[in-house]
Amino acid sequence: MKFERHDIFTGLFVLVGTVFGLSVLLFIAGYNLLDDRTEYWVRFEKLAGVKKGTAIKIKNFTIGEVKDVLPIYGSDLQFKARVLINKEFKIYQGTKVNITNQNVIGDAVLDILPSLSKKYVLKRDDTLFATNIVNLEQMVTQISNLVGTINRLVETFATLAGDNKNDVKMLLTNLNGSIAKVNGLLDSSQGEIVAIMRNIRSTSGTLDKFTKELAENPWKVLDKRPSSGPPADSAALP
Repeated sequence: MKFERHDIFTGLFVLVGTVFGLSVLLFIAGYNLLDDRTEYWVRFEKLAGVKKGTAIKIKNFTIGEVKDVLPIYGSDLQFKARVLINKEFKIYQGTKVNITNQNVIGDAVLDILPSLSKKYVLKRDDTLFATNIVNLEQMVTQISNLVGTINRLVETFATLAGDNKNDVKMLLTNLNGSIAKVNGLLDSSQGEIVAIMRNIRSTSGTLDKFTKELAENPWKVLDKRPSSGPPADSAALP
């Protein structure tokens, strides 16, 4: 059988194409085998500080990071993030994702709450849905605003209180100390975010109640009871 010249070139073209295709497949397969992380998608309504490199944690232990963030255009702008999670951690259907902060002024973190059911394992490119919990920084800002309001009230009433000014200043110092304790609690209890939120809400409610009572009856706080008995330098009349 006699081969034509164009048959030889055709055979070489097919052979080179086959080798190239196999090389690409082997490269992709090898990359997937060498990569120790699984890629998922996370959707959320608000950006809330999530960006490329944002840490993904379970019980304050880092298990992955955000690869990139993309907008989803529609009736309401939403976002989706491509995330990489270590393969040793299995993500099951029903797993929840919360967008939190490392501490009061820290960077955003994707906090993974594992599913109680270990029945269905999510596959590569499956989607998780995140919820934006109340931003701790915003809550502390609200508390700081309340303290600022009290401070202005104190300054106003202090001009009328005269000798009671030091007592009111002491009250404000105690309030600032309470805020410092709240901040310390946040720093030392990062893994118990829900309990921290309850404590902050309780503190905020207490300060709000105090502000209202102070506005309605300022003299209730500023009033000083006179000491019992006559003054030491008083003399009995004959």
